[in-house]
Amino acid sequence: MGNGGVMDIKLEGYDRLQQAFMQAPAMVEHDLRAWMERTAAHLTDEITAITPKKTGNLQQSIVPYIVPAGNLGVGAIIATPLNYADPVEFGSKPHDIVPKGKGALHFIFNGIPINVKKVHHPGTKGHFMFKRAFDANKDQIQASFNNMIDHVLFKISTGVA
Repeated sequence: MGNGGVMDIKLEGYDRLQQAFMQAPAMVEHDLRAWMERTAAHLTDEITAITPKKTGNLQQSIVPYIVPAGNLGVGAIIATPLNYADPVEFGSKPHDIVPKGKGALHFIFNGIPINVKKVHHPGTKGHFMFKRAFDANKDQIQASFNNMIDHVLFKISTGVA
């Protein structure tokens, strides 16, 4: 998202993953990164599917980034650099729009050029596409995280590590 919103998904099971990491760090790092990439791609798809589309710029700008994080070394950020993402996500209060400097606002209304000094925007309702996607996928993400840990522990126990 833009600068204003941060949402975290707190997963249970890191103690088991830490235990596996002590036994096979390279395998855990590899499997955790692969899981994180799949999960971030899935969440990104879920978010963009419910993002309002006028030009498609906002949808296309929402991308996942895999980043270093914590003791196990990987996390994901799903974000957009567009400055209007936060008002789309959270909504906006009524406000005035004024030109920068001493100019005027220019736009075309019904084919007629309009110049004004100020426009009152009535505000918007938030779409909450990030929040809705996160909330709808929390249980699935936790289950897939547990499955990934179980798989890693199984590989360790069978000597695959």
